[in-house]
Amino acid sequence: MGILWLEFPCRRTPYAYSDSHKCVEFVKSQLELCNGHAECGDDADTALAFPKTKGSARKPSRLLKITDTGDDLGVLLVQTSNIEYEYTALSYCWGDKKAAENMPKTTRHNFQELTTKGLVVSCLTNTFRDAIDLTFKLGWEYIWIDAFCPSPHEAIYGPLLKRQDSMSYGEKGNNKFGLGGTFKTEYQKIARWGNDLERLKFWHDIAAQFSSRDITRPLDRVPALASIARQMDMPGELGRYLRGLWEDTLPRGLLWWSEYTDTNRFYHQDPQKPTHVRPKGTYIPSWSWLSVEGRVSTWGRGQQSLVTNMDICYNLLGEDPYGNFGETTITLTAKTSSIKIRFELENSSYPVYVQREGSEKKHLFLPDTQPFEFPAEELSKLHLVALQFSLDGITYEDPRRPRLRINALILRREAEGSARCKRIGIADVTEEAFSDHDFKWESIVLT
Repeated sequence: MGILWLEFPCRRTPYAYSDSHKCVEFVKSQLELCNGHAECGDDADTALAFPKTKGSARKPSRLLKITDTGDDLGVLLVQTSNIEYEYTALSYCWGDKKAAENMPKTTRHNFQELTTKGLVVSCLTNTFRDAIDLTFKLGWEYIWIDAFCPSPHEAIYGPLLKRQDSMSYGEKGNNKFGLGGTFKTEYQKIARWGNDLERLKFWHDIAAQFSSRDITRPLDRVPALASIARQMDMPGELGRYLRGLWEDTLPRGLLWWSEYTDTNRFYHQDPQKPTHVRPKGTYIPSWSWLSVEGRVSTWGRGQQSLVTNMDICYNLLGEDPYGNFGETTITLTAKTSSIKIRFELENSSYPVYVQREGSEKKHLFLPDTQPFEFPAEELSKLHLVALQFSLDGITYEDPRRPRLRINALILRREAEGSARCKRIGIADVTEEAFSDHDFKWESIVLT
């Protein structure tokens, strides 16, 4: 005989079809419920959806207008100008490069047709059809889909969170954000109410999550993250936004590193596929973790900075502090030492390591790229330098003689003797690497 447990409510069975009458009515009821919340209703701050600029909320410049032709629904691409529209926004995954190339989208060739004739919904993908159909049944006339409504500043937090909607942070059931919490819910909470420390702490999670994603179009990474940064910023609290870093975290924020040792954290686990690459010809400075495509970590190293002076040269190409920029350099004054990089692939705990010129002692090297961006035969042509960056505790490799452990930036000079350098990784070194006459104080310009 079955027992009825009245104190435990039955879990609602999900609706099988998004276009069913029950599903539409349920969505409507949830929207009405949400509009009754002080933090969600019409009077609430809209900054979470579109950050306010100069007193008004940032709105998309184009929307799809849904038309009912009788036999089928259609969409027409319209300019929003200064008119107020109520609309839905679709968050979805573009898929791999091939899927993205075949996806219906606005192009130079079909722009005129989309703005005059439009197109019928039945020729679109199932995802687009379902989103447009549900929007229409909910009583709205407009929808925003990034593939059809492109604009340089309309990359809202989709590229990060659209892949996160159903994922709780943490491995093997260890939910960092509490029961029922997800990365997205935590993001929403901190974007609305977090203080400066909470925002900076959460930015470490954003960096790790964002960098681990396979974004279909690499050029979207910069504007997408800038849009997230715009929402996470508290004016005057975090300092300037510097391509993935915050001014108030410098110089310590420069000590990020590529995580390629734990493949369980990757969304692809193909051992033949490079985990971290630095695209050639990019305009992103090498000191930013955005210059590398692959999962990075931005916290946990270097408790005490050993840099004596820092200067930032940051050239915006407009008024938007999150917009396009010219060459950006960071100058650090610290001890430097000439080094060489060696490969030792067999029977070694340090398959790639650094050595100071004239020394045989090996130091652990963590390249920014995996595999390393420079083949072994090119290393002799590079002008390499280690910059003493921060103190990171004590090492007991020799129990009789404890040594200070130091984090060093490993840099490549743009030319022999040049102060302009590009970052290629970090290294764990001991104090003797900078303890005698072979080091020198130098002002290095990171590009």
